[in-house]
Amino acid sequence: MLDIDTGKILREIKGVLKPHAVLYRYDLDRIYITDGVDGSLKIFDGKTYELRQRIELKKDADSIGYDPLGKLLYVVSGGKDAGESFSLLSVIDTTTEKKITDIKLDGETLEAMALDVYRPKLYIDNPAKNEIDVINRWNLSVIAKWPVTMGKRNVAMALDEAHQRLFTVCRSGQVVVFDSNTGKELQSFPIGTGVDDLTYDAASKRLYAAGNGSVDVLEQIDADHYKSLGRLEAGPLAGTPASFRRSTAISRRFLRAVPRTPR
Repeated sequence: MLDIDTGKILREIKGVLKPHAVLYRYDLDRIYITDGVDGSLKIFDGKTYELRQRIELKKDADSIGYDPLGKLLYVVSGGKDAGESFSLLSVIDTTTEKKITDIKLDGETLEAMALDVYRPKLYIDNPAKNEIDVINRWNLSVIAKWPVTMGKRNVAMALDEAHQRLFTVCRSGQVVVFDSNTGKELQSFPIGTGVDDLTYDAASKRLYAAGNGSVDVLEQIDADHYKSLGRLEAGPLAGTPASFRRSTAISRRFLRAVPRTPR
């Protein structure tokens, strides 16, 4: 736990061997953390920080996606680190703290995902196949596979649902734009190689692609036009702009460093 204004460490939660992703439910005051080493989702009490529940998954439990309407958490695990040629997308009820089902996906690794709010679609990066797998969340089936041809090893994504644009970033150094309605690959833009995470901030209409200690910033002019605002150094090994979705978590220093474009 960090104080986001001072950077001071307030407390540490013990018992997670390799934490990957974190979800906090304010209404229940619970913390959900994937553990890549022992292959589980661990649920902690938000007041005492004691372990409430451990849900068994596959080894290398990693990225998550959250459906705030159904209170469902989607977690990827398995693949090559588990000695398997397939990966799992597990569906977990965060209220009852029980796993509902597993969806088996072809590919030895899965990465980031994004969820439509108004349509029952879940998009997930499948870098082993260099594609985006599209899941119907109502019947938990794979309904489409969109090839990524404008970059290699797609590892993170973000969604602009209002304009039906899905963004995926590739370790080879590209942001690739898809039409989330048709699955058509529209265009790509160069960024630094080795990217690790991507966030779209709807308020400022900006994309933040982080990896290898820097952050590339792209501004969305409209659904089909984008421009680079440059690259910022973020410190050695920095790789996740995790909370640009909440303005309180954006560092004031970072905002000052990126000038706003007059409108």
